[in-house]
Amino acid sequence: FNHTDTDSNSFTLGIDGDKNGALSTNNEKGPYLLIKDYNLGTNDFTISTWVKIEKNASISGGNGTCIFANSKIDKTTGTYLTLRKNNSGYLAQVSYSGDEGAYGDKTKSISFVQGEWQLFTMTRSGNTLSLYFNGALVYTSTLAEGTSLGATDLCFGAYINETWSYQDSAIAYDNIGIYDYALTDVEIAALTASKK
Repeated sequence: FNHTDTDSNSFTLGIDGDKNGALSTNNEKGPYLLIKDYNLGTNDFTISTWVKIEKNASISGGNGTCIFANSKIDKTTGTYLTLRKNNSGYLAQVSYSGDEGAYGDKTKSISFVQGEWQLFTMTRSGNTLSLYFNGALVYTSTLAEGTSLGATDLCFGAYINETWSYQDSAIAYDNIGIYDYALTDVEIAALTASKK
């Protein structure tokens, strides 16, 4: 993985107990993890990552703390997943925009627990975009035929090409998986086997 500002990123305790098993992006200081030149385009894909945000860390109630994105927040071509917090709890928001400007977004209430590892998985299968949380399907959307989600950097912990890319919370990532096909429900459920 190529990521910015190596000195400010650090490894922390992973899901499997490996002390070098997870990456803390320390986003309140700016750094985030980049996977360079990743082409989502019109292809099927799966992006899956375990996420841990410490109990005392702030989660944005506005535009949201970005989990991952290959897009700006103003719906330029691409997709992003954010986590927001308000009086009713935690909201995961999936947003996407096609190359012709049509977009959709959905905010879904989830039982996110700060201080614990949680699994987020996004898939695209044909024209269906889906979000799974801890192995359970929580959101689906039908994309317009042939919608391209772009070819750009895939960023964990920030929005692409935003001057304020850093977030207000440190996020630890573990077992990041990127597949060039959509995992099945059974395969996604199996990803939760390592959850502790």
